[in-house]
Amino acid sequence: MANEMTKEAPAENTAVLELTKDVSDLVMLRINDMVGKHELVLPDNYNAGTALRSAILALQEVKDKEGRTVFEVCTKSSIVNSLLNMCIQGLQPSKRQCYFIVYGNQLQLFTSYFGKQCALRRAVPSVHKIMTDFIREGDEVHWSTNEYGERYVSRVVTDPLTNYGKPIKFGFCNIFDSMGNMLATTLMSWAEIQISWKQSKTYNTKEDSPHRKFPEEMARRTLINRACKNLLNTSADADPIIADAINQTTEAEFEKVETPKVIESKAKTIKEKYQIGTPDEVVVTDEPTIPTSENNDESDLIPDDIDWPSGDEYEDTQNG
Repeated sequence: MANEMTKEAPAENTAVLELTKDVSDLVMLRINDMVGKHELVLPDNYNAGTALRSAILALQEVKDKEGRTVFEVCTKSSIVNSLLNMCIQGLQPSKRQCYFIVYGNQLQLFTSYFGKQCALRRAVPSVHKIMTDFIREGDEVHWSTNEYGERYVSRVVTDPLTNYGKPIKFGFCNIFDSMGNMLATTLMSWAEIQISWKQSKTYNTKEDSPHRKFPEEMARRTLINRACKNLLNTSADADPIIADAINQTTEAEFEKVETPKVIESKAKTIKEKYQIGTPDEVVVTDEPTIPTSENNDESDLIPDDIDWPSGDEYEDTQNG
């Protein structure tokens, strides 16, 4: 029996090695094609091959709740797409700028607080400074007005230690160019930030989840997401390919898998609207899905097979 197991192991390892090489080759082929066609310009200090090797090593440690590796459970296309988006955004796993999460049979790229800033600067060259801060209970703030008459929180004037530890009332993110001109701003109440978290399919109420252990750092990430959304899609100097990669990564985090009941309802509506056949002809598959929040309990939307990023990412993010 022992001999049989010894013989099988190399075959399994060889299969994984072949898959990882195939995935890496596909990603590099696409990257080189985009660079050759001048569709993508990689940063001078960014080596896509090195980033890919680092990512492949990291992926070998990522497993689902059954202990299966990414290469056993995730579709090849989702792995390729995640790695491609990582390279397009110029992210480095070794710098904790991104992580990978297993969600069902899909691999999802998860961009950290550091990575969000890095990718945004890549996408919009005019971005120079990204500032996020919180307004706590008892804080005094200063408001400023930009050239269009829009108000924004310019700074919190209370001594940071005076109200440190008090409940957060609001969070804000301001994005400036090198001349100090406002490019984008957003202000969210703490309640709005938490509602945004609950829309994410990676949100978790467990004690060891990032949202519970590092709420302020996760809030900063949420604020940057909100502030950069309009900037990415409206800025004249935004790189469309990098902006699309960032949008894909962000949107994938908030996708909800619908139940057959919801799919059936939508299908009927479409068929009736365009008079295609009859509603009775709708066929609904029995594919496994995640339950919707019909009882308003958002925790029902949380899958058990998410492999959470290391908590080290969320420490000392003020210097990220």
